[in-house]
Amino acid sequence: MKKHGIPMSHVARQVTKEDFATFDYILCTDESNLRGVNRKSNQVKNCRAKIELLWSYDQKQLIIEDPYYGNDADFEAVYQQGVRCCRAFLEKVRGPGRPAVAQAHPPRPCGKCQQCPLFS
Repeated sequence: MKKHGIPMSHVARQVTKEDFATFDYILCTDESNLRGVNRKSNQVKNCRAKIELLWSYDQKQLIIEDPYYGNDADFEAVYQQGVRCCRAFLEKVRGPGRPAVAQAHPPRPCGKCQQCPLFS
């Protein structure tokens, strides 16, 4: 992931009830998380988020194994699938013909690339 500028530190967090009212979409990476998020959304009165499986945007492969116990090639495969899925998702949301992303970008502001709000 270093070659893509993606840190491998733990940056995940739990979905909160507020997320269902704040976000337009909540994208899950596996069926287990999808079921859990759907279950949690049923407890929220003002759920506006559309809950979807991120991998459903990949026409090549719907399910991918967690690369955690794998090797660099496994992480690269998940990265490439993630890029394909995110581009397809953004094209759906933004509409066809508009660029989804110029390049992949780290999940946190990096300050190093032109897409980053911290870039100087």
